[in-house]
Amino acid sequence: MSGSNGCNRITGRYELKGDAITFSQMAGTQMACIDAAADVERAFHTAVKAATRWRISGDRLEFLDAAGKSVAAFTGRSPTSPKLDGTMWQLVRFQGGDGKTLTPDDGSKYTIQFLSGGQLAARIDCNRGRGTWKSSGENQISFGPLALTRAQCPPGSLHDQIVKQWPNIRSYVVKEAHLFLSLMADGGIYEFQPAKKAKPMRDRPEEIDRAVDFAGCRPSSSPSRVAIQPSSEIAMSMMTLLMSAPATSCLHVERRGSRSTGRGNGASYRRVTWAATASHRPSRRAQMSV
Repeated sequence: MSGSNGCNRITGRYELKGDAITFSQMAGTQMACIDAAADVERAFHTAVKAATRWRISGDRLEFLDAAGKSVAAFTGRSPTSPKLDGTMWQLVRFQGGDGKTLTPDDGSKYTIQFLSGGQLAARIDCNRGRGTWKSSGENQISFGPLALTRAQCPPGSLHDQIVKQWPNIRSYVVKEAHLFLSLMADGGIYEFQPAKKAKPMRDRPEEIDRAVDFAGCRPSSSPSRVAIQPSSEIAMSMMTLLMSAPATSCLHVERRGSRSTGRGNGASYRRVTWAATASHRPSRRAQMSV
């Protein structure tokens, strides 16, 4: 289960046996609650701890204690899950089920952008990638596998933890302009805030006029071939184009042509056509523009 106690987002488990109900210890965010919100939060947790029975009458759910006294009542409502399409978020903190809080050194290094058609783009510290997402019900969400670049992030990074826990995200809620993603089995909650979308890529001839090798391949000794960091937007686009290639493949990319597309916002733009080939498999070429 996931929800709000009047101030903080919470997640946990419950077990039903007939009309008997028990709750596990709840994990939640740790915002400071004051005045009436603090009173509601305390009353909520007291009621959940005392609850041993449940009953539904119409659109009203009640929790009862061992003596049969009503300790909490809830009214049902129609689904109102906010749409995530077209939004972009950056990480604020992770609140673990054990109460431990992890905060990134720079939240802008950890972003999720929800695209149309169930697609998403993500940055997880030193790596970027794409994947899929879907919502099958009220506040429910699940993510497909991520196709990521494969740079080695520095010590202290949250990269490995997020990649490992990515498939375990099961629910979400947007509250006070923050996105909360909850893990299954009391795993914890990731809190995000709105992120600014990246500016359009500017003309960078020192990168786009060269061919590249990346995805773990050794740079060629040829002066016309050079390695670009996987975080490069160009390298990211190439990785996306050939994300179906085996992990052992090298991606060889050659510049085929270029033409100016005008100027705007103080920068010049150029459309470049590349031919990309994945090695260690039958030759396969695809055209792309970045």
